[in-house]
Amino acid sequence: MEDVEMAQPAEKDGEAERQAGGSGNDGSLWADFTEMEESKVSVREKMKRIKGFKKFVEKSVEMVESVKKALGDTALTSRKQDMILAPVVKYCVELRERCEEVRCDGWQKNVLKLMKERGVETVQELREECEKLEENNEEEGKIELENENETLKSTNKCLQRLLEDKNLELAEELDRSAAEVETMRKKVKEAEKLVEKLKKAMVKEKAVSGGLKGSIGHLEKKLAKAQGDRKAADGRLGEFERWIELFRKEEKEECGCQKGKAHYVEALGGECHDPKSLALSTLARNEKIASEDVNLMKCEEDFRKKLGKSERLEALRKFAGICPTWASKIMRNDWTEEELEWREAAESLKKEVMYRNQPQKAIIQEKYILVGQRMGLKSKAVFEMRTATISTWKQKFGWEKVEKAVVLVEWTKDDKQLKALVNLVEEIAKEVWELVVVPARMECGYDEVGGVTETWQKVRKTALNVEVVDLMTPVGPKKMPLILCDLKPGSLEKMMEYLACAIPGHSLVDRLRADVEDSEPKIKKHRAN
Repeated sequence: MEDVEMAQPAEKDGEAERQAGGSGNDGSLWADFTEMEESKVSVREKMKRIKGFKKFVEKSVEMVESVKKALGDTALTSRKQDMILAPVVKYCVELRERCEEVRCDGWQKNVLKLMKERGVETVQELREECEKLEENNEEEGKIELENENETLKSTNKCLQRLLEDKNLELAEELDRSAAEVETMRKKVKEAEKLVEKLKKAMVKEKAVSGGLKGSIGHLEKKLAKAQGDRKAADGRLGEFERWIELFRKEEKEECGCQKGKAHYVEALGGECHDPKSLALSTLARNEKIASEDVNLMKCEEDFRKKLGKSERLEALRKFAGICPTWASKIMRNDWTEEELEWREAAESLKKEVMYRNQPQKAIIQEKYILVGQRMGLKSKAVFEMRTATISTWKQKFGWEKVEKAVVLVEWTKDDKQLKALVNLVEEIAKEVWELVVVPARMECGYDEVGGVTETWQKVRKTALNVEVVDLMTPVGPKKMPLILCDLKPGSLEKMMEYLACAIPGHSLVDRLRADVEDSEPKIKKHRAN
């Protein structure tokens, strides 16, 4: 019974071997190739058969699995199944290894491709073609080697000539260097002789200088004493000159008026030719000094010290009204160090005059305004300024009713203009609740944008209610940088759209949109006419 069971697997084993290897005569790849050569099979048919054989080898794994499955369906023990399956597995493994060695998908295809390109059908014809090509290559290689040899010979000759020329130049350079070394040796010897002479001369000089030291010390003491006397004399001379200058200013210097020296007539009939004299007269009147003692008290030092700011201010006010020279001195603040007290009175008078004569400010009636340069827009909420008036523009208006402001600024690298714009923003920020700085035009290079933006960001440290819009902020549905948005002056609608991208949701955008909507009917009516 056991023999029968073993016979059945054996038959299956033989069948598996036939499936795996085919006939005994067809088991070798080279045998198939030789058979194809003898039977005059075409190149195309050969390539098909090689591809089919590769697929056959790849299916050997599946064949082993099918045999294993078939054995599993029998009543044989696992040990007998393994004994029957082992030769099949070994054969399939060896078949795949041999196929990998001969590279079934490699050189055979290359050989067949070459045969197809050369138009040959047999290996013998391919071998003859290869021999012809080899002969041609040998002849071409020989010619190429001869040409390369000639080229190397000519190059060698050129290099030899260059080497000879360089050797000649080096020899000449060595000769020149030897001559220069000899010349330098002679100069060194002459210098050594000169040093010896100088040493001897210095020894003699030391002996002479020792005797002169005493005389020089005595002369230095006399010179120091003379310098001290001169400084003292210069101090006394300077003090004397200051007294003379002060006397000339107070008594003899003309004020420059066209009708002669200006003077002020006092109530008691006396004349005062300068504010200082008038201030002392006013002090004497306030102190109720007798008229016959006024001139005497003016010269008394303690009385002069009582002179205050009110008397000086009154005297300057009266003389400024009658004398252009004194008026100019007051407005230009032209005072010496000895006249500091008069400078304070003059500054008070100047502030009083400037405040009294300053122009009336125009009150801004809008809550939300737009401030900028060269906009060309018509709206009550838009205020345009010129570059030359940036520093004084803010003082022209009253800002009591303004709550939010948007300032359009040029992104410029000009330090003077940039500083003026920064100062303007800081001044406006003191008057409003909220201020936004929006870049309008770029007047600098792309590589300078970062530096200008950093300068504007510093403003936020000094003014907490200021916000600065970055040029690189993504805006619009396409999220492109604000720097690429188009801003054309002269169009209120374009300005409103630009601000809607830069500061969406801001109250000023709604305010400008209302002006745009109000102007639309007029435009349509004009087009209809």
